[in-house]
Amino acid sequence: MPNTGQPEITKIEFGAVNYQAALYINGVPVGTNTTSFTPSSFDITPFVTPGQSYTMRVHVKGRRAFMVNGKSIVPNAAGWSPNTPQGIFRSAQLTVYPQVGISDVFVQPSVAKGSLSYEVWVTNGSASSQNLILSGNLTSWNGDSWVYPSISDQAPPSFRQLFVAGSIATS
Repeated sequence: MPNTGQPEITKIEFGAVNYQAALYINGVPVGTNTTSFTPSSFDITPFVTPGQSYTMRVHVKGRRAFMVNGKSIVPNAAGWSPNTPQGIFRSAQLTVYPQVGISDVFVQPSVAKGSLSYEVWVTNGSASSQNLILSGNLTSWNGDSWVYPSISDQAPPSFRQLFVAGSIATS
């Protein structure tokens, strides 16, 4: 496990799992996800210590494990094809996140309105409330000089999970 020297959240993320994946760290069950063609993520923070080594085992069940009387008991997006991928069939990665950080961002520009709307999701994985200030600025992708409207700083209240939305009008 990498050690960033800061409090962190550690996850194992699979790009896509079809049917079921159960994760174990040093033989201890972490969790089970049953999905169909979608990502599967496991928070392993309580099971690991940064700087240490661990054995990870993933037990995967395919479509036949979920058939009762010839019918699937879980969502079956492509049951008509015997060639449907099963198990973990996209990337798998160990990802380390800060305990408090931006977990998702959605930005929507409107040329017609001359505006930019944004939504930001901030997650606090620590055991206590945290205070922070969200700030940002607009820049061109290639560094060209341009006069952009400013994005005001936002000081949200103490939080465990937070959603912030806003917009910027251009002139």
